[in-house]
Amino acid sequence: GALTALAKFGKIHVKEVDLTGCAYVTPIGLAAMARFNINLQYLSLAKTACDVNHAIAFLTGRSARYLRHLDLGFCASLDDPIAADRIASVLWNEAEHPAPSLECLAISLPVAKAMLGRGPCPCPILFLVVHGLRQDTPMQLLTALLASFPSARQIALTRAEPEDEYMSFYSD
Repeated sequence: GALTALAKFGKIHVKEVDLTGCAYVTPIGLAAMARFNINLQYLSLAKTACDVNHAIAFLTGRSARYLRHLDLGFCASLDDPIAADRIASVLWNEAEHPAPSLECLAISLPVAKAMLGRGPCPCPILFLVVHGLRQDTPMQLLTALLASFPSARQIALTRAEPEDEYMSFYSD
């Protein structure tokens, strides 16, 4: 209810929403946020029950026009291979013009793997965070990330556990 109410107050121009770890976020609240918050620039849905349809709504809907930072890290429902592939398909589909101003994207390793081999990402992502790397991650995967995100100035990688510190492999 709170997210729906916040979303419908369009005249206050909400620009930043951090829902990290909010266990009670409902699909109705997320749908309202994606539909009505057209001025949203920063959104963190990390560790929430965000599903693939809501993630896509934020990337392609009315709210995608100004969205600069999107954190989808540690959303268990997005780690499914089909969901990860749908998110990657949306980002690479230039016909839909997804999130034209998206500069920072935080995703899990399964979503990142789904994005590999599609060519350069059309979104101008400058900062990429990939969560959930294992210690035995091959260097080819990291090189493929660089090829998929040529505009990235910094790629930060985190270990499998959210409490672990960042491991920065590449930096501009």
